[in-house]
Amino acid sequence: MDNLIFITQIFNGPNNKKVISIKNKGFTLIETLISLAILGIIIVSFISLFTNSNLIISYSGKKVNAISEGKSILDEIHSKATKSDKEAINIIAEEVLNKKYSSNYEIFNEDKDLYIYKNKRIHLTISEEEILIKPISKKYTTVKMKVIVFYNNGEKKIELFTYIPNKEN
Repeated sequence: MDNLIFITQIFNGPNNKKVISIKNKGFTLIETLISLAILGIIIVSFISLFTNSNLIISYSGKKVNAISEGKSILDEIHSKATKSDKEAINIIAEEVLNKKYSSNYEIFNEDKDLYIYKNKRIHLTISEEEILIKPISKKYTTVKMKVIVFYNNGEKKIELFTYIPNKEN
C-alpha cells in the first residue's frame, strides 16, 4: 500500500460523463523511513547528552566530597593544635586520622611519595617552613600541613594545604 487513495467527489464532466476525482494523501514508505531515521538521530543525541551530563555531575560530586573531606581534616587538626610544633601536630594528626579513617591514611615525612596512590585514601605531610611576610620583611617559622585526598579508586586526587603559625609570633 504505497499511497492512500481517496475518492473525494464524483461529478459530471464534459459530455455528461461521470468523472471521479482521486487525490493521493499520506506519506510514502521512503518518506516515513527518512523521518524515523531523523527522529532516531535526534533521540540518540539527546540520550548521549543526558548520559554525559550524569557522568559530569557524578565526578563533580566526588570531587566536592573529597575537597570537603580534606578541608575537614585540616580544620580539625588546626583547631586542636595549640602551638606550631611539628611533633605535637603530628600526634594530633595521627589521632584525628585514626578516629575517622582507621588504617586508610598515611603520614609522610616529605613530599617525595605523597602523590603516589598506595591504596590509602588520605595522604598527609607535615613540615616546618619559613615564610617571609613582605611588608615587614620578617621571616616566620610555621608548620605546613598538606593533605592529598584520593578519590575515584585512586585515579583522581585533590591537594589542600594550610599553615599553622607559631602562636608566639
